Amino acid sequence: MRYRSRMPPSSKQLTRTASGGSFVFIRLLNAFASVPDPRDRREPKHLLGDILVIAVCTALCGQSAFTDMEDFARDHEHWLRTFLELPGGIPSHDTFNRVFQSIDTHRFEAAFRAWTAGLCGPAVEVPAGTPSIALLRHLAIDGKILCGTKGKGQNRAAAINVLNVDDGLVFAQRRIPEEGSEITQMPLLLRHLRLKGTVVSMDAAHCQTDTIDLIVERGGEWLVSLRDNQPTTAAEITPLLEALAAAEAPAAESTDKGHGRIEIRRCWVLEGEAIANLKCRGRWKGLRGAILCERTVIDPLTHKETTGRRIFMTSLPPQAAELAALVRRHWHVESSLHWSLDVLWREDEARARTGYAATNLSLIRKTAVNLLKLLKPQFPKMSVARLTKKAARRPDLLYNLLTNLLSA
Repeated sequence: MRYRSRMPPSSKQLTRTASGGSFVFIRLLNAFASVPDPRDRREPKHLLGDILVIAVCTALCGQSAFTDMEDFARDHEHWLRTFLELPGGIPSHDTFNRVFQSIDTHRFEAAFRAWTAGLCGPAVEVPAGTPSIALLRHLAIDGKILCGTKGKGQNRAAAINVLNVDDGLVFAQRRIPEEGSEITQMPLLLRHLRLKGTVVSMDAAHCQTDTIDLIVERGGEWLVSLRDNQPTTAAEITPLLEALAAAEAPAAESTDKGHGRIEIRRCWVLEGEAIANLKCRGRWKGLRGAILCERTVIDPLTHKETTGRRIFMTSLPPQAAELAALVRRHWHVESSLHWSLDVLWREDEARARTGYAATNLSLIRKTAVNLLKLLKPQFPKMSVARLTKKAARRPDLLYNLLTNLLSA
């Protein structure tokens, strides 16, 4: 089933926008149409597309519980009927619950990836030779446990998230089954991503030779944290970087002031002959450098200093300032995405745990994150939190979030 936009007759601006081209939201609806309805054999009275749209609207207002979805739909029924069918009226919270438990989460994730693939634009053309790191698209990959989903005799639901750090969009999600782990699911996720012209950054859990090999085979670059889970490699690289830091000034250094503290960041890069002589070099396809990042935090009131160090390996050229910035941007997946999900949508407190409900609801929240991020340039001084509150108060802005996002 393909969805069309029905414009409220009172909105001339939205009518004019509708005639300009296809909507990002309509593209999302059409992506939803590829998700099989688990209730097909029961002749359901509520359309799956209507249920998913109501769920997204509720999430755009900063809520995502099943009771919130029912309450939102009842409070906005007249408005929703301007662009949804609603043949069976407003679904109950039990209906939302049963549907989200039953939707095939992998098919739902595939539909989400199909939508985001249309948002990221054409493939990046990387010039031959040594590319500038600044020209590459940056995908940061990290896992997140849904803490509130743990019940008696059950494991917590978890998912691997892919954040496009350049514009803050969530590109993909991969559910981690109870019998699986981030390590086993990462290659399955990477096979669905377009990696040409892209640098993939990962934490130490994904410092695995199979994962690195797959990224290189698919035309991507990589940057990964190195810790004791690779003891042989860490034992060889760590002393070399520490000796380099003791003997030479950092290749890149920056100082930031804010949030009641001073942060000094330093970066040293091991490259060239030192990398070529590593015994472990053959294990890591495309290895071109190792990085030592040092972060010193100073409290201006007490003058107390706290220093921490991290080590990374990469296939990127030894451009110290760009590498240091890349390492720092990787953690935006925590500070930008995971923080928003936990603080704005209270994801860690969500109790849905039966079937696929937890990971499907997480995907609905990330759909809302993307729609809000896409609208952010129109409201540069307004935070995502303020946008969700304004959308809850003003259906016209909510409709703008849904439809005023033109796609070429």
